[in-house]
Amino acid sequence: MKIAVVGTGMIAREALNALRMVRGVEIPVLCARAHSREKAERMAQEFDIPHVVTDYAELLASHAADFVYLGIVNSAHFDYARQAISAGWNVIVEKPFASTLAETEELIARARAAQSYVFEAMTPLYMPNFRGIVERLPLLGLVRLVQANFSQYSSRYDRYLARDVAPAFDPVCSGGALYDLNVYNLALIIALFGRPLSASYLANIGFNGIDTSGVMTLRYDGFCASS
Repeated sequence: MKIAVVGTGMIAREALNALRMVRGVEIPVLCARAHSREKAERMAQEFDIPHVVTDYAELLASHAADFVYLGIVNSAHFDYARQAISAGWNVIVEKPFASTLAETEELIARARAAQSYVFEAMTPLYMPNFRGIVERLPLLGLVRLVQANFSQYSSRYDRYLARDVAPAFDPVCSGGALYDLNVYNLALIIALFGRPLSASYLANIGFNGIDTSGVMTLRYDGFCASS
């Protein structure tokens, strides 16, 4: 399988590290923005990627791979995925899949119409420990309360406090704790228990309106879950 990678940030690097360990996967091309070309060239050399392009339309027109992986800023997921589907590509979108429900539904509809694969790179749901949870969950009996927590001190938080706002803390870029971290908790809970009856989110809000942390409460028939 050939996968074209778009992005040169931390998440794209993590994806490249993982992909090069998978037998049968090739990375023929790395796509970056023009101002990041030097960084992309260094990454390409590090990961033995033969080609670097800075024009996304050029990449899509080349059909140089079977899939395109989008490891880019959250707010760009929808537009880049939509373009790829329209060009006949299969798409792997980094989490979060999109910024809104409407964007998600449109991407799914477009992929179905084009008979293309499009999915979110939510890796924990494909790990052996998740399969173990699914297999053993019935042994617990009646579930009354579910709590999931993913907390960390962001490497970008000190910059944020100094008013230097990285994309992860920028609402324009669909940043914030819900999109960045809590999405993992929600994916786990919904994968195990399905769609909740209702949901509410209580967040701590930073100086620019971003959620720096928060708790999502999901109501199910007979129990609730928090993340």
